[in-house]
Amino acid sequence: MSFLSEHNILIFLLQLTVLLLAARTVGELFRKLKQPALVGEILVGIIFGPTIFGRFLPGIEAFFFPADPIQHSMLETISWLGVFFLLLTTGFEVNITAAWKQRRSALSIGIIGVVIPMVLGIGLAFLLPDKYIVDPGRKLIFAMFLGTAVAISAMAVIARVLHDLDILKSDIGLTIISAVTVNDVLGWVAFTIVLGLATQQPHPGTKVSA
Repeated sequence: MSFLSEHNILIFLLQLTVLLLAARTVGELFRKLKQPALVGEILVGIIFGPTIFGRFLPGIEAFFFPADPIQHSMLETISWLGVFFLLLTTGFEVNITAAWKQRRSALSIGIIGVVIPMVLGIGLAFLLPDKYIVDPGRKLIFAMFLGTAVAISAMAVIARVLHDLDILKSDIGLTIISAVTVNDVLGWVAFTIVLGLATQQPHPGTKVSA
């Protein structure tokens, strides 16, 4: 059994320091360019992740982000707490009465935002060669899975962008947040149904091969 050590805590504090300083610095740079700070923060994640550091500086990437389940769990916990507090503060700033007035537009946009990406995702899945699917005989399940996955929006990201642009409390901001809420509810319900259909099959779950 693995236990938390002083080394784990040291690496964790180092991770937080480097990530927060880099994200804050690049985020402010993008803010001065009249762009959402979130864009810069995502860019920092790409740089420190396997895309840049993992490919060109694997030693540094392995030092800052070692393949240790305890280390991974610590950083993942902080990440989820950040998402939770972001959505919590977004809820504090949303005027429910004003958002309710936008319910028809939000409902229409939310439904369209699920249906169109889902149809496109399913169509794309059927265009993929069978070599990218572990079990080509279950291509329909794979197509439904892909279509549902691309239809689900990232509420935390959208809320942060609206906050950075200072339009969260505006009519368009409230409409977007309400529509994203509808999108998430419908999307996750559909996703659950697809997973249920996949587990009912006698074969292993459909996966995309590398």
